[in-house]
Amino acid sequence: MQAARDLAARREERRRTELQVYQQETEEEDVYKRATEVSPGFNYLGIGYDAIKGNPLGDPNLMGDPGLRSPIIRFYFQPDAEGVSSDLSELQPRGAYSRPFVACKQSENLTEVATISDYVKELETDAALAGGDAVGLNSFSASAAYTELAKKAVKKKTRTFLLKTYCLRYEAGLAQTDSFNWNYTMAFDDAVDGLPEVFDGSNNTGCTPTLWRENTHDSLCNSTNVRRWMDFIDQFGTHYIVRLFAGGKLTHQITMSNSDIAKMNSSGVNIKSALKATFGVGGAAGSASVARDSEQKEQMKRFNYETETLIMGGRVPSDVSDPDSMADWSDSVEELPMPVKITLQPLGNLLPDKKKEGFEKAYRFYAEAIGMSKSDISALGGGKAQSVGEALRSGTQMMYAGDPPGYIMCPLHERIMLGFALQLNFYEINGIKKRAAMKSCAPGRDKCDGLERPAEEGDDARIYALCGSEPIAGLEQVVAQNAMRAVAVCPEGSVILSGFGLSLTGGRAGAAQTLLVPCRAGLNSCTALGPMGTEQNLVWIACVDEKTPGLQLIVNEGTNVNAIATNNLEQDGQVSVECPSPLGIALGETAAGFVMEIHTRFNKVRDRFRECTDNEVKCSQTGKGISEAFFYRKKDTHSLLAYITCAEVSNALDKTTTAEQKEIT
Repeated sequence: MQAARDLAARREERRRTELQVYQQETEEEDVYKRATEVSPGFNYLGIGYDAIKGNPLGDPNLMGDPGLRSPIIRFYFQPDAEGVSSDLSELQPRGAYSRPFVACKQSENLTEVATISDYVKELETDAALAGGDAVGLNSFSASAAYTELAKKAVKKKTRTFLLKTYCLRYEAGLAQTDSFNWNYTMAFDDAVDGLPEVFDGSNNTGCTPTLWRENTHDSLCNSTNVRRWMDFIDQFGTHYIVRLFAGGKLTHQITMSNSDIAKMNSSGVNIKSALKATFGVGGAAGSASVARDSEQKEQMKRFNYETETLIMGGRVPSDVSDPDSMADWSDSVEELPMPVKITLQPLGNLLPDKKKEGFEKAYRFYAEAIGMSKSDISALGGGKAQSVGEALRSGTQMMYAGDPPGYIMCPLHERIMLGFALQLNFYEINGIKKRAAMKSCAPGRDKCDGLERPAEEGDDARIYALCGSEPIAGLEQVVAQNAMRAVAVCPEGSVILSGFGLSLTGGRAGAAQTLLVPCRAGLNSCTALGPMGTEQNLVWIACVDEKTPGLQLIVNEGTNVNAIATNNLEQDGQVSVECPSPLGIALGETAAGFVMEIHTRFNKVRDRFRECTDNEVKCSQTGKGISEAFFYRKKDTHSLLAYITCAEVSNALDKTTTAEQKEIT
């Protein structure tokens, strides 16, 4: 009997436990099911973005970003622990998140836009690749706002200022791991299935970006698959949005003539303070600040200026100068948000491997056909296309020699055109074999970092970059490294503008065996193949379109002198290089390439890395003449290297003569 009672008690206990579990699960399900709303931040997450036609500041006609394209990623919602926000208030798709982000802030600084590069840099604060890199070739250049600003910038008669105000309400993002497999919309899947595996526009079919720009219905293009690729990009864009801040953004774009700005400066008026007082949202606290703002507003009335206000998100305010109207706009952006800051990834990341190369070629074709090149911008001002030699000569050389990784920063209003970062180690016996490395400096950025890796004893860095007001259209750099034979090849349709190869041997005696070979401009590839015993071959090349104006007048020169240190202080051997007549040194307004000493103790000859200037008949360098030889230790060794890029100087001479004549007159 007792056994029967115990069995019944256990059954009752089990029943109660099962009932409690069931009730708990039901309650949890009910909790998750209470979340029925979806954050507005998801409306634009995972959609396509056209980085050529887009403009994150907005379009003067659309009052929105013209780069937003069709949805690509199809989100899956499920009311469970993985599909509800942490506060259980909203549904969120698997692999993505959204959260409130409440902030309204006016820019503290009024940004001056003196060049197209300045404008693109400002746009990239609101739309950039993950990691902060520039979006890519001809980015934003097909937007109406870009064209209008380019017309003003190229004439150099006015200056433009930007003042932005953000009101953020939501942040949203999605997983970016390679292992996460997204579901795609039916439209995107169908479009990808219809894409060919190759892109005909890069296969010498005659359908070039220039021809497509002039006539998309030309028979040479109709017989290719170019239209299918262009239609795909037109519908889904070149990138997709992986993170965003949604809300509202108001941008004042103010343009003033240089003459009025000069008058303001001579009158003692601070142009930026006056503009911010006139167009800033709200007012500064304190009677003194209010009085100062009122005075600056009155001063602005004496001068002429053009202003354009671009508004994204919310209900358009009736008067952007009225604080009450702006407060109403700020409140409305929660109900009607737009993406005002976005992070992008290349759309090619989502395509099947067999179609990725075709997409990359199609993207380049699209950027060149639809976007504005440097020659297009020159034409806006009624001028002829600038030759690549002139572009190089107008640049500024920046150099770094020191502890790794190191970095260089371009001057204000300039961005990197080309360059490289090098790290060598001759001090350790296997330093070259294991540690020698090189990378290119990304065009379009204002900074070039050295190689980011843990430094070891003997490592030392060298960085060279050419900065300019505008990037060279279509320039791409390639770095190759191999112990046996390094070959750098330009992308299809492009050829070498500048470049060199280095062959290196390690150990204390290795520095004396360094070999530098200049890469020939106009060829498609460059090879570094050192003599027997070489431990690393490095090649760096900068490539441009084979039809780039002035390319045929570019000549690269380089040489090296190898010697054992002889303790001739400051005069230990000499290397010299010069341009063939009638060409002149090209890289930079007063600079043209570099000279460098390679030494066992590389960190002791940092001052032997300098630029070559175009006022030198020859570019020369002597060895520093230092050596260390104690008992069993071998002597230090060294080599001297020189590399320059040369271009026709007639245009520069004509400009100089004209300036001299004006001065005499």
